[in-house]
Amino acid sequence: MKSLLLIAVAAILVTIPAHSQDLRFGKVTEDEVKMKTYSKDPSAHAVILCDRGVLNGPSSTFTRYRRLKVLTPAGTSYSNFTLSVPSKSDIRGLVHNYENGEVTKERLESSAIYKEEIIQGITVYKIFFPNVKTGSVIELEYSFVGVPYEWRFQDRIPIVRSELQLDRTEYINYKKTFYGFYPVQQKSEYMWLAEDVPALTDEPYMGHYSNYLTRFEFDLSNIHAPTLGVYWEYSTTWEKVTEKLMEYDNFGGIIRGFPPVNDKANELENSSLTVPEKVDQAYQWIRQNIKWNKVHSLVVSTKVHENFKRNHTGNSAEVNLPLLVLLKKAGINAYPVVMSTRSNGLANPLSASISKLNHVLVYVNHDNYKVMLDATSPYTIPGMLPDESLNLSAWVMLTRYTGEWIDLNPAKGNVVRQYIRISPNANNELTADITNTYEGYAFLDWIRKFDEQGTEEAFSNYMRSEKDLSPQDKYAIKTIDRAKLKTVENVAMNLTGTSYLEDLGKEFILNPFVLTDLDNPFKAESRSFPIDFMYARNRSSIISITIPPGHEVTSAPESYNLIAPDGSVKIAFLCNVVGSTVNMKVDFNIAKPIFAESDYAALRTIFADLLRKMNEPIQVTKKS
Repeated sequence: MKSLLLIAVAAILVTIPAHSQDLRFGKVTEDEVKMKTYSKDPSAHAVILCDRGVLNGPSSTFTRYRRLKVLTPAGTSYSNFTLSVPSKSDIRGLVHNYENGEVTKERLESSAIYKEEIIQGITVYKIFFPNVKTGSVIELEYSFVGVPYEWRFQDRIPIVRSELQLDRTEYINYKKTFYGFYPVQQKSEYMWLAEDVPALTDEPYMGHYSNYLTRFEFDLSNIHAPTLGVYWEYSTTWEKVTEKLMEYDNFGGIIRGFPPVNDKANELENSSLTVPEKVDQAYQWIRQNIKWNKVHSLVVSTKVHENFKRNHTGNSAEVNLPLLVLLKKAGINAYPVVMSTRSNGLANPLSASISKLNHVLVYVNHDNYKVMLDATSPYTIPGMLPDESLNLSAWVMLTRYTGEWIDLNPAKGNVVRQYIRISPNANNELTADITNTYEGYAFLDWIRKFDEQGTEEAFSNYMRSEKDLSPQDKYAIKTIDRAKLKTVENVAMNLTGTSYLEDLGKEFILNPFVLTDLDNPFKAESRSFPIDFMYARNRSSIISITIPPGHEVTSAPESYNLIAPDGSVKIAFLCNVVGSTVNMKVDFNIAKPIFAESDYAALRTIFADLLRKMNEPIQVTKKS
């Protein structure tokens, strides 16, 4: 019994890192390397044991030290780091593993660190640690002149200790803004501490997690350290951001001239096409000549001409800036639009920051024709932005020195229409003929899946599996209209033996919403963050049911209507029984893309009520 108790105590000791741990680089303990789980969150894939940042006042040097424990195979993804810093950085790292009864150390080699200067004053380092596996402890330390663009006290994995110390310095001018909800202790005028910080948990229909982390964001004005020979000036307003970007060769230089588009521009300018037709042709021509390489970037690379003319692939700026130049040379008023994508978090209109931007769009405003363009997607059309570009607002650069914020609310919504015809066949078995129509953003979801499968036959097999169809059931694609963002598919199935039809002998119970995939994503009792649907949504179902001869309807759902006070959500549920025919119609509309977390309880109830009505069966009895 005594030995079992000692084993239990030892197990506890290796799952709980002590707050009194030595936080110096290289001082990882054997207990930390042998640690199996994090007691405050046993489900965690990894845990940050400490994250400490210190700004040294006299040298204006910021040093960050992070120690991370990998707990599961999925936790190894947290061992790769991307650092965005305002100046050259000194980087070192170690990987600790427990092998053959001892702790081993492996240094981070310079070959595993990839450096890229995005624009002047912003350098990105991508770091890939070696030999990382379940159980590894990773140490990363780096330093640079300046302050970070942000400091996170919270992350997607738990943090045992996060500490930030900003000594007074006369060489750096900056301001900091606090965001988030988790309590942070201010230990002194210059030091902040957060302990045992839980992981931020994703919620359904939630914007990017970084928008909700507890953090400081820093806005740098300038760094002036004469003794170090360092001077940088940063953008203090969005107008200054505009001015700076137009000075850069890899942004403004491209806008001032990009010869590969000249011939097409002359062709469009001299044509008799209308402005919308010219925009559409320019949009399609760009997509034919260069494909997006899945990298979002504010600026083009040094290989932009080669990428356009020879490789025919490039980052988002290498797709959209040539489109901008093509339109301008064709005589169309077009403007660059800079922004942060959804997966990069929100750019703050009240706080100018080039470092927060990672994407560029094109805005056409010509003779009352206004349209936003993003040619990175192979599926969208002018006026429709891909999901990643739907991030509330963006900054339109109107001149070299001016601009304005513009909303990115999509004009098109996510539309799914369903028509279901249920009737008896020659054997008096109920069959369903289902026609589904997908439009707008619903079409984009559908066509991405279609193209992933490669062929219509492969997609048909995929859909048959997804819809759990029997070998006798049929699936067919009726229409694919990429220009109009619309597709129509058809399913014919026998309901006998399916969950939609329960045969009780003298009566049967029918659920008429066949292959309707609407569900309630809001199952939690409460909500911490806003609900972000991205775009308006419309779901409608029209159902016509013919009852077999010798039967009658004895029970059917009652009609139901609901309209939210502000009209943002509407439900119309109609059911009408006439003799041997039942007609049903459901319209479910969500008119706005974003709801506050205070609206969560009402939304949760609305979804639950709709699904409750849709799950009310039709009861049919044999006539005596």
